[in-house]
Amino acid sequence: MKKKILIATTLREFRNDEHFDTQIAFLNSIKEQTYQNYELIVTEFNEEKTFENLSKLKLNFKVVKSRLLKEINECGAKYSHWEFVDNIYPFLKKDESIVISTLSDAIFEKNFFQKIIENYSPSFSGTSWPQINYKNLEDYNKKLKYDIVNSCIVKNELKTPLYKLMSDVYFFDGNIMMDEKFKSAWKNCKIHGVSHGFVPTIWFCFSNKNRINIYNHSKIHNIINYSNLNDKNISPENTNKKLWEINDKLFENFCHSLNIDQKYWKTNETFRKLFIFSSFRIEGSLYKRIQLKIVIIKSFIIKLIMSLSKKINFS
Repeated sequence: MKKKILIATTLREFRNDEHFDTQIAFLNSIKEQTYQNYELIVTEFNEEKTFENLSKLKLNFKVVKSRLLKEINECGAKYSHWEFVDNIYPFLKKDESIVISTLSDAIFEKNFFQKIIENYSPSFSGTSWPQINYKNLEDYNKKLKYDIVNSCIVKNELKTPLYKLMSDVYFFDGNIMMDEKFKSAWKNCKIHGVSHGFVPTIWFCFSNKNRINIYNHSKIHNIINYSNLNDKNISPENTNKKLWEINDKLFENFCHSLNIDQKYWKTNETFRKLFIFSSFRIEGSLYKRIQLKIVIIKSFIIKLIMSLSKKINFS
């Protein structure tokens, strides 16, 4: 049976600003996929005329109005990643659906959906890591890759500090969302607004161990909206501290409910992202699998040396 890919996301307002062209590039990268059995499910929060603007692009899409807008606004959030994925439920069909969770800054290579289909196995989940970052759409068109940790242009994304990098796009078997144990944990983890970057990774990929990394087959290109991962404006101390605490507790309960190993979400913060993504089975040729594994191991070693050096300097 030909599986349908359901893409869960939300969009920014279609206005003439720095994000407009990036959002159009994101939508065009969906429209140009070689695998066309998809539906874009867009949750509209405070945006206007989403349906009208999407209609002009000739995409397969549905617009869903937020059911929780009052609740989201009251807690000081602008949108809810939890809700825009939760809104997929009415469209799920057992054994027929694959879900992609994504933000609208991503640009997919044309074979991305096809490679997901080709690498499908029951209850699988995955991503393409590391994703390739760019300062803006102009640099993307010029193929000027950006190291968001050291704030510089790089020739190869594998030369960037992998221990700091996340992915913003995750795909998973729709049957995972229909599993009763997952549904119970998910229902009680209603996170709105601020949360740690690894939360979606754990949400969608850690209910079992069938995780894959399709980086060698197809890559995610990401247009960033901030200059540095250490930007003080996005730290918990400078946002809604109370909301962070609420969301952290909800997420902790979610992890306990699904018996997720603490090394992925609680302890070992220094190596957490490397632990997370090294747990994904790398797809591709033997040479490419070994190449990426070596890069990941090297990143572990570099981070270990950095951590030991810091401890020595403070002692």
